[in-house]
Amino acid sequence: MTDKQVLLVKNSWIDIVAHVSDAGQIFYENFFVLAPEARSLFTSDLKEQQKKLIMAITLIFTKVNHLENIKDEVKYLSKRHKGYGVKTDYFVPFGKAFIKMVGTILSERKIWNTEMQEAWTAVYNAVAQAMVENMKEA
Repeated sequence: MTDKQVLLVKNSWIDIVAHVSDAGQIFYENFFVLAPEARSLFTSDLKEQQKKLIMAITLIFTKVNHLENIKDEVKYLSKRHKGYGVKTDYFVPFGKAFIKMVGTILSERKIWNTEMQEAWTAVYNAVAQAMVENMKEA
């Protein structure tokens, strides 16, 4: 990730957080279309899950300019997700749903473009790669 990509993500994340309920709904609708078998992993209230998703991502994105500093958070999230039955194969549809969610919200704010998409994709890929590696080790 470049410094410019980190800055783009940091400066636009507030737009996602400001629309947390929309963000979560958009994400899960898209994720369950891409990975319908993953729906069975979510037995609790999806509204609560949507909030947890945004909180977890917010924790990571507060440290986006120093991803090496989130190793403990990633290990914890990886272990928890593996315990829930999350498969590493889910990270591809998760990423697609995540980027679509970000794109939908930032398009409404008129700030979504190729450069922004590349920045968000780079950040997602870095975190997803770390999660997958940790899940394989756990």
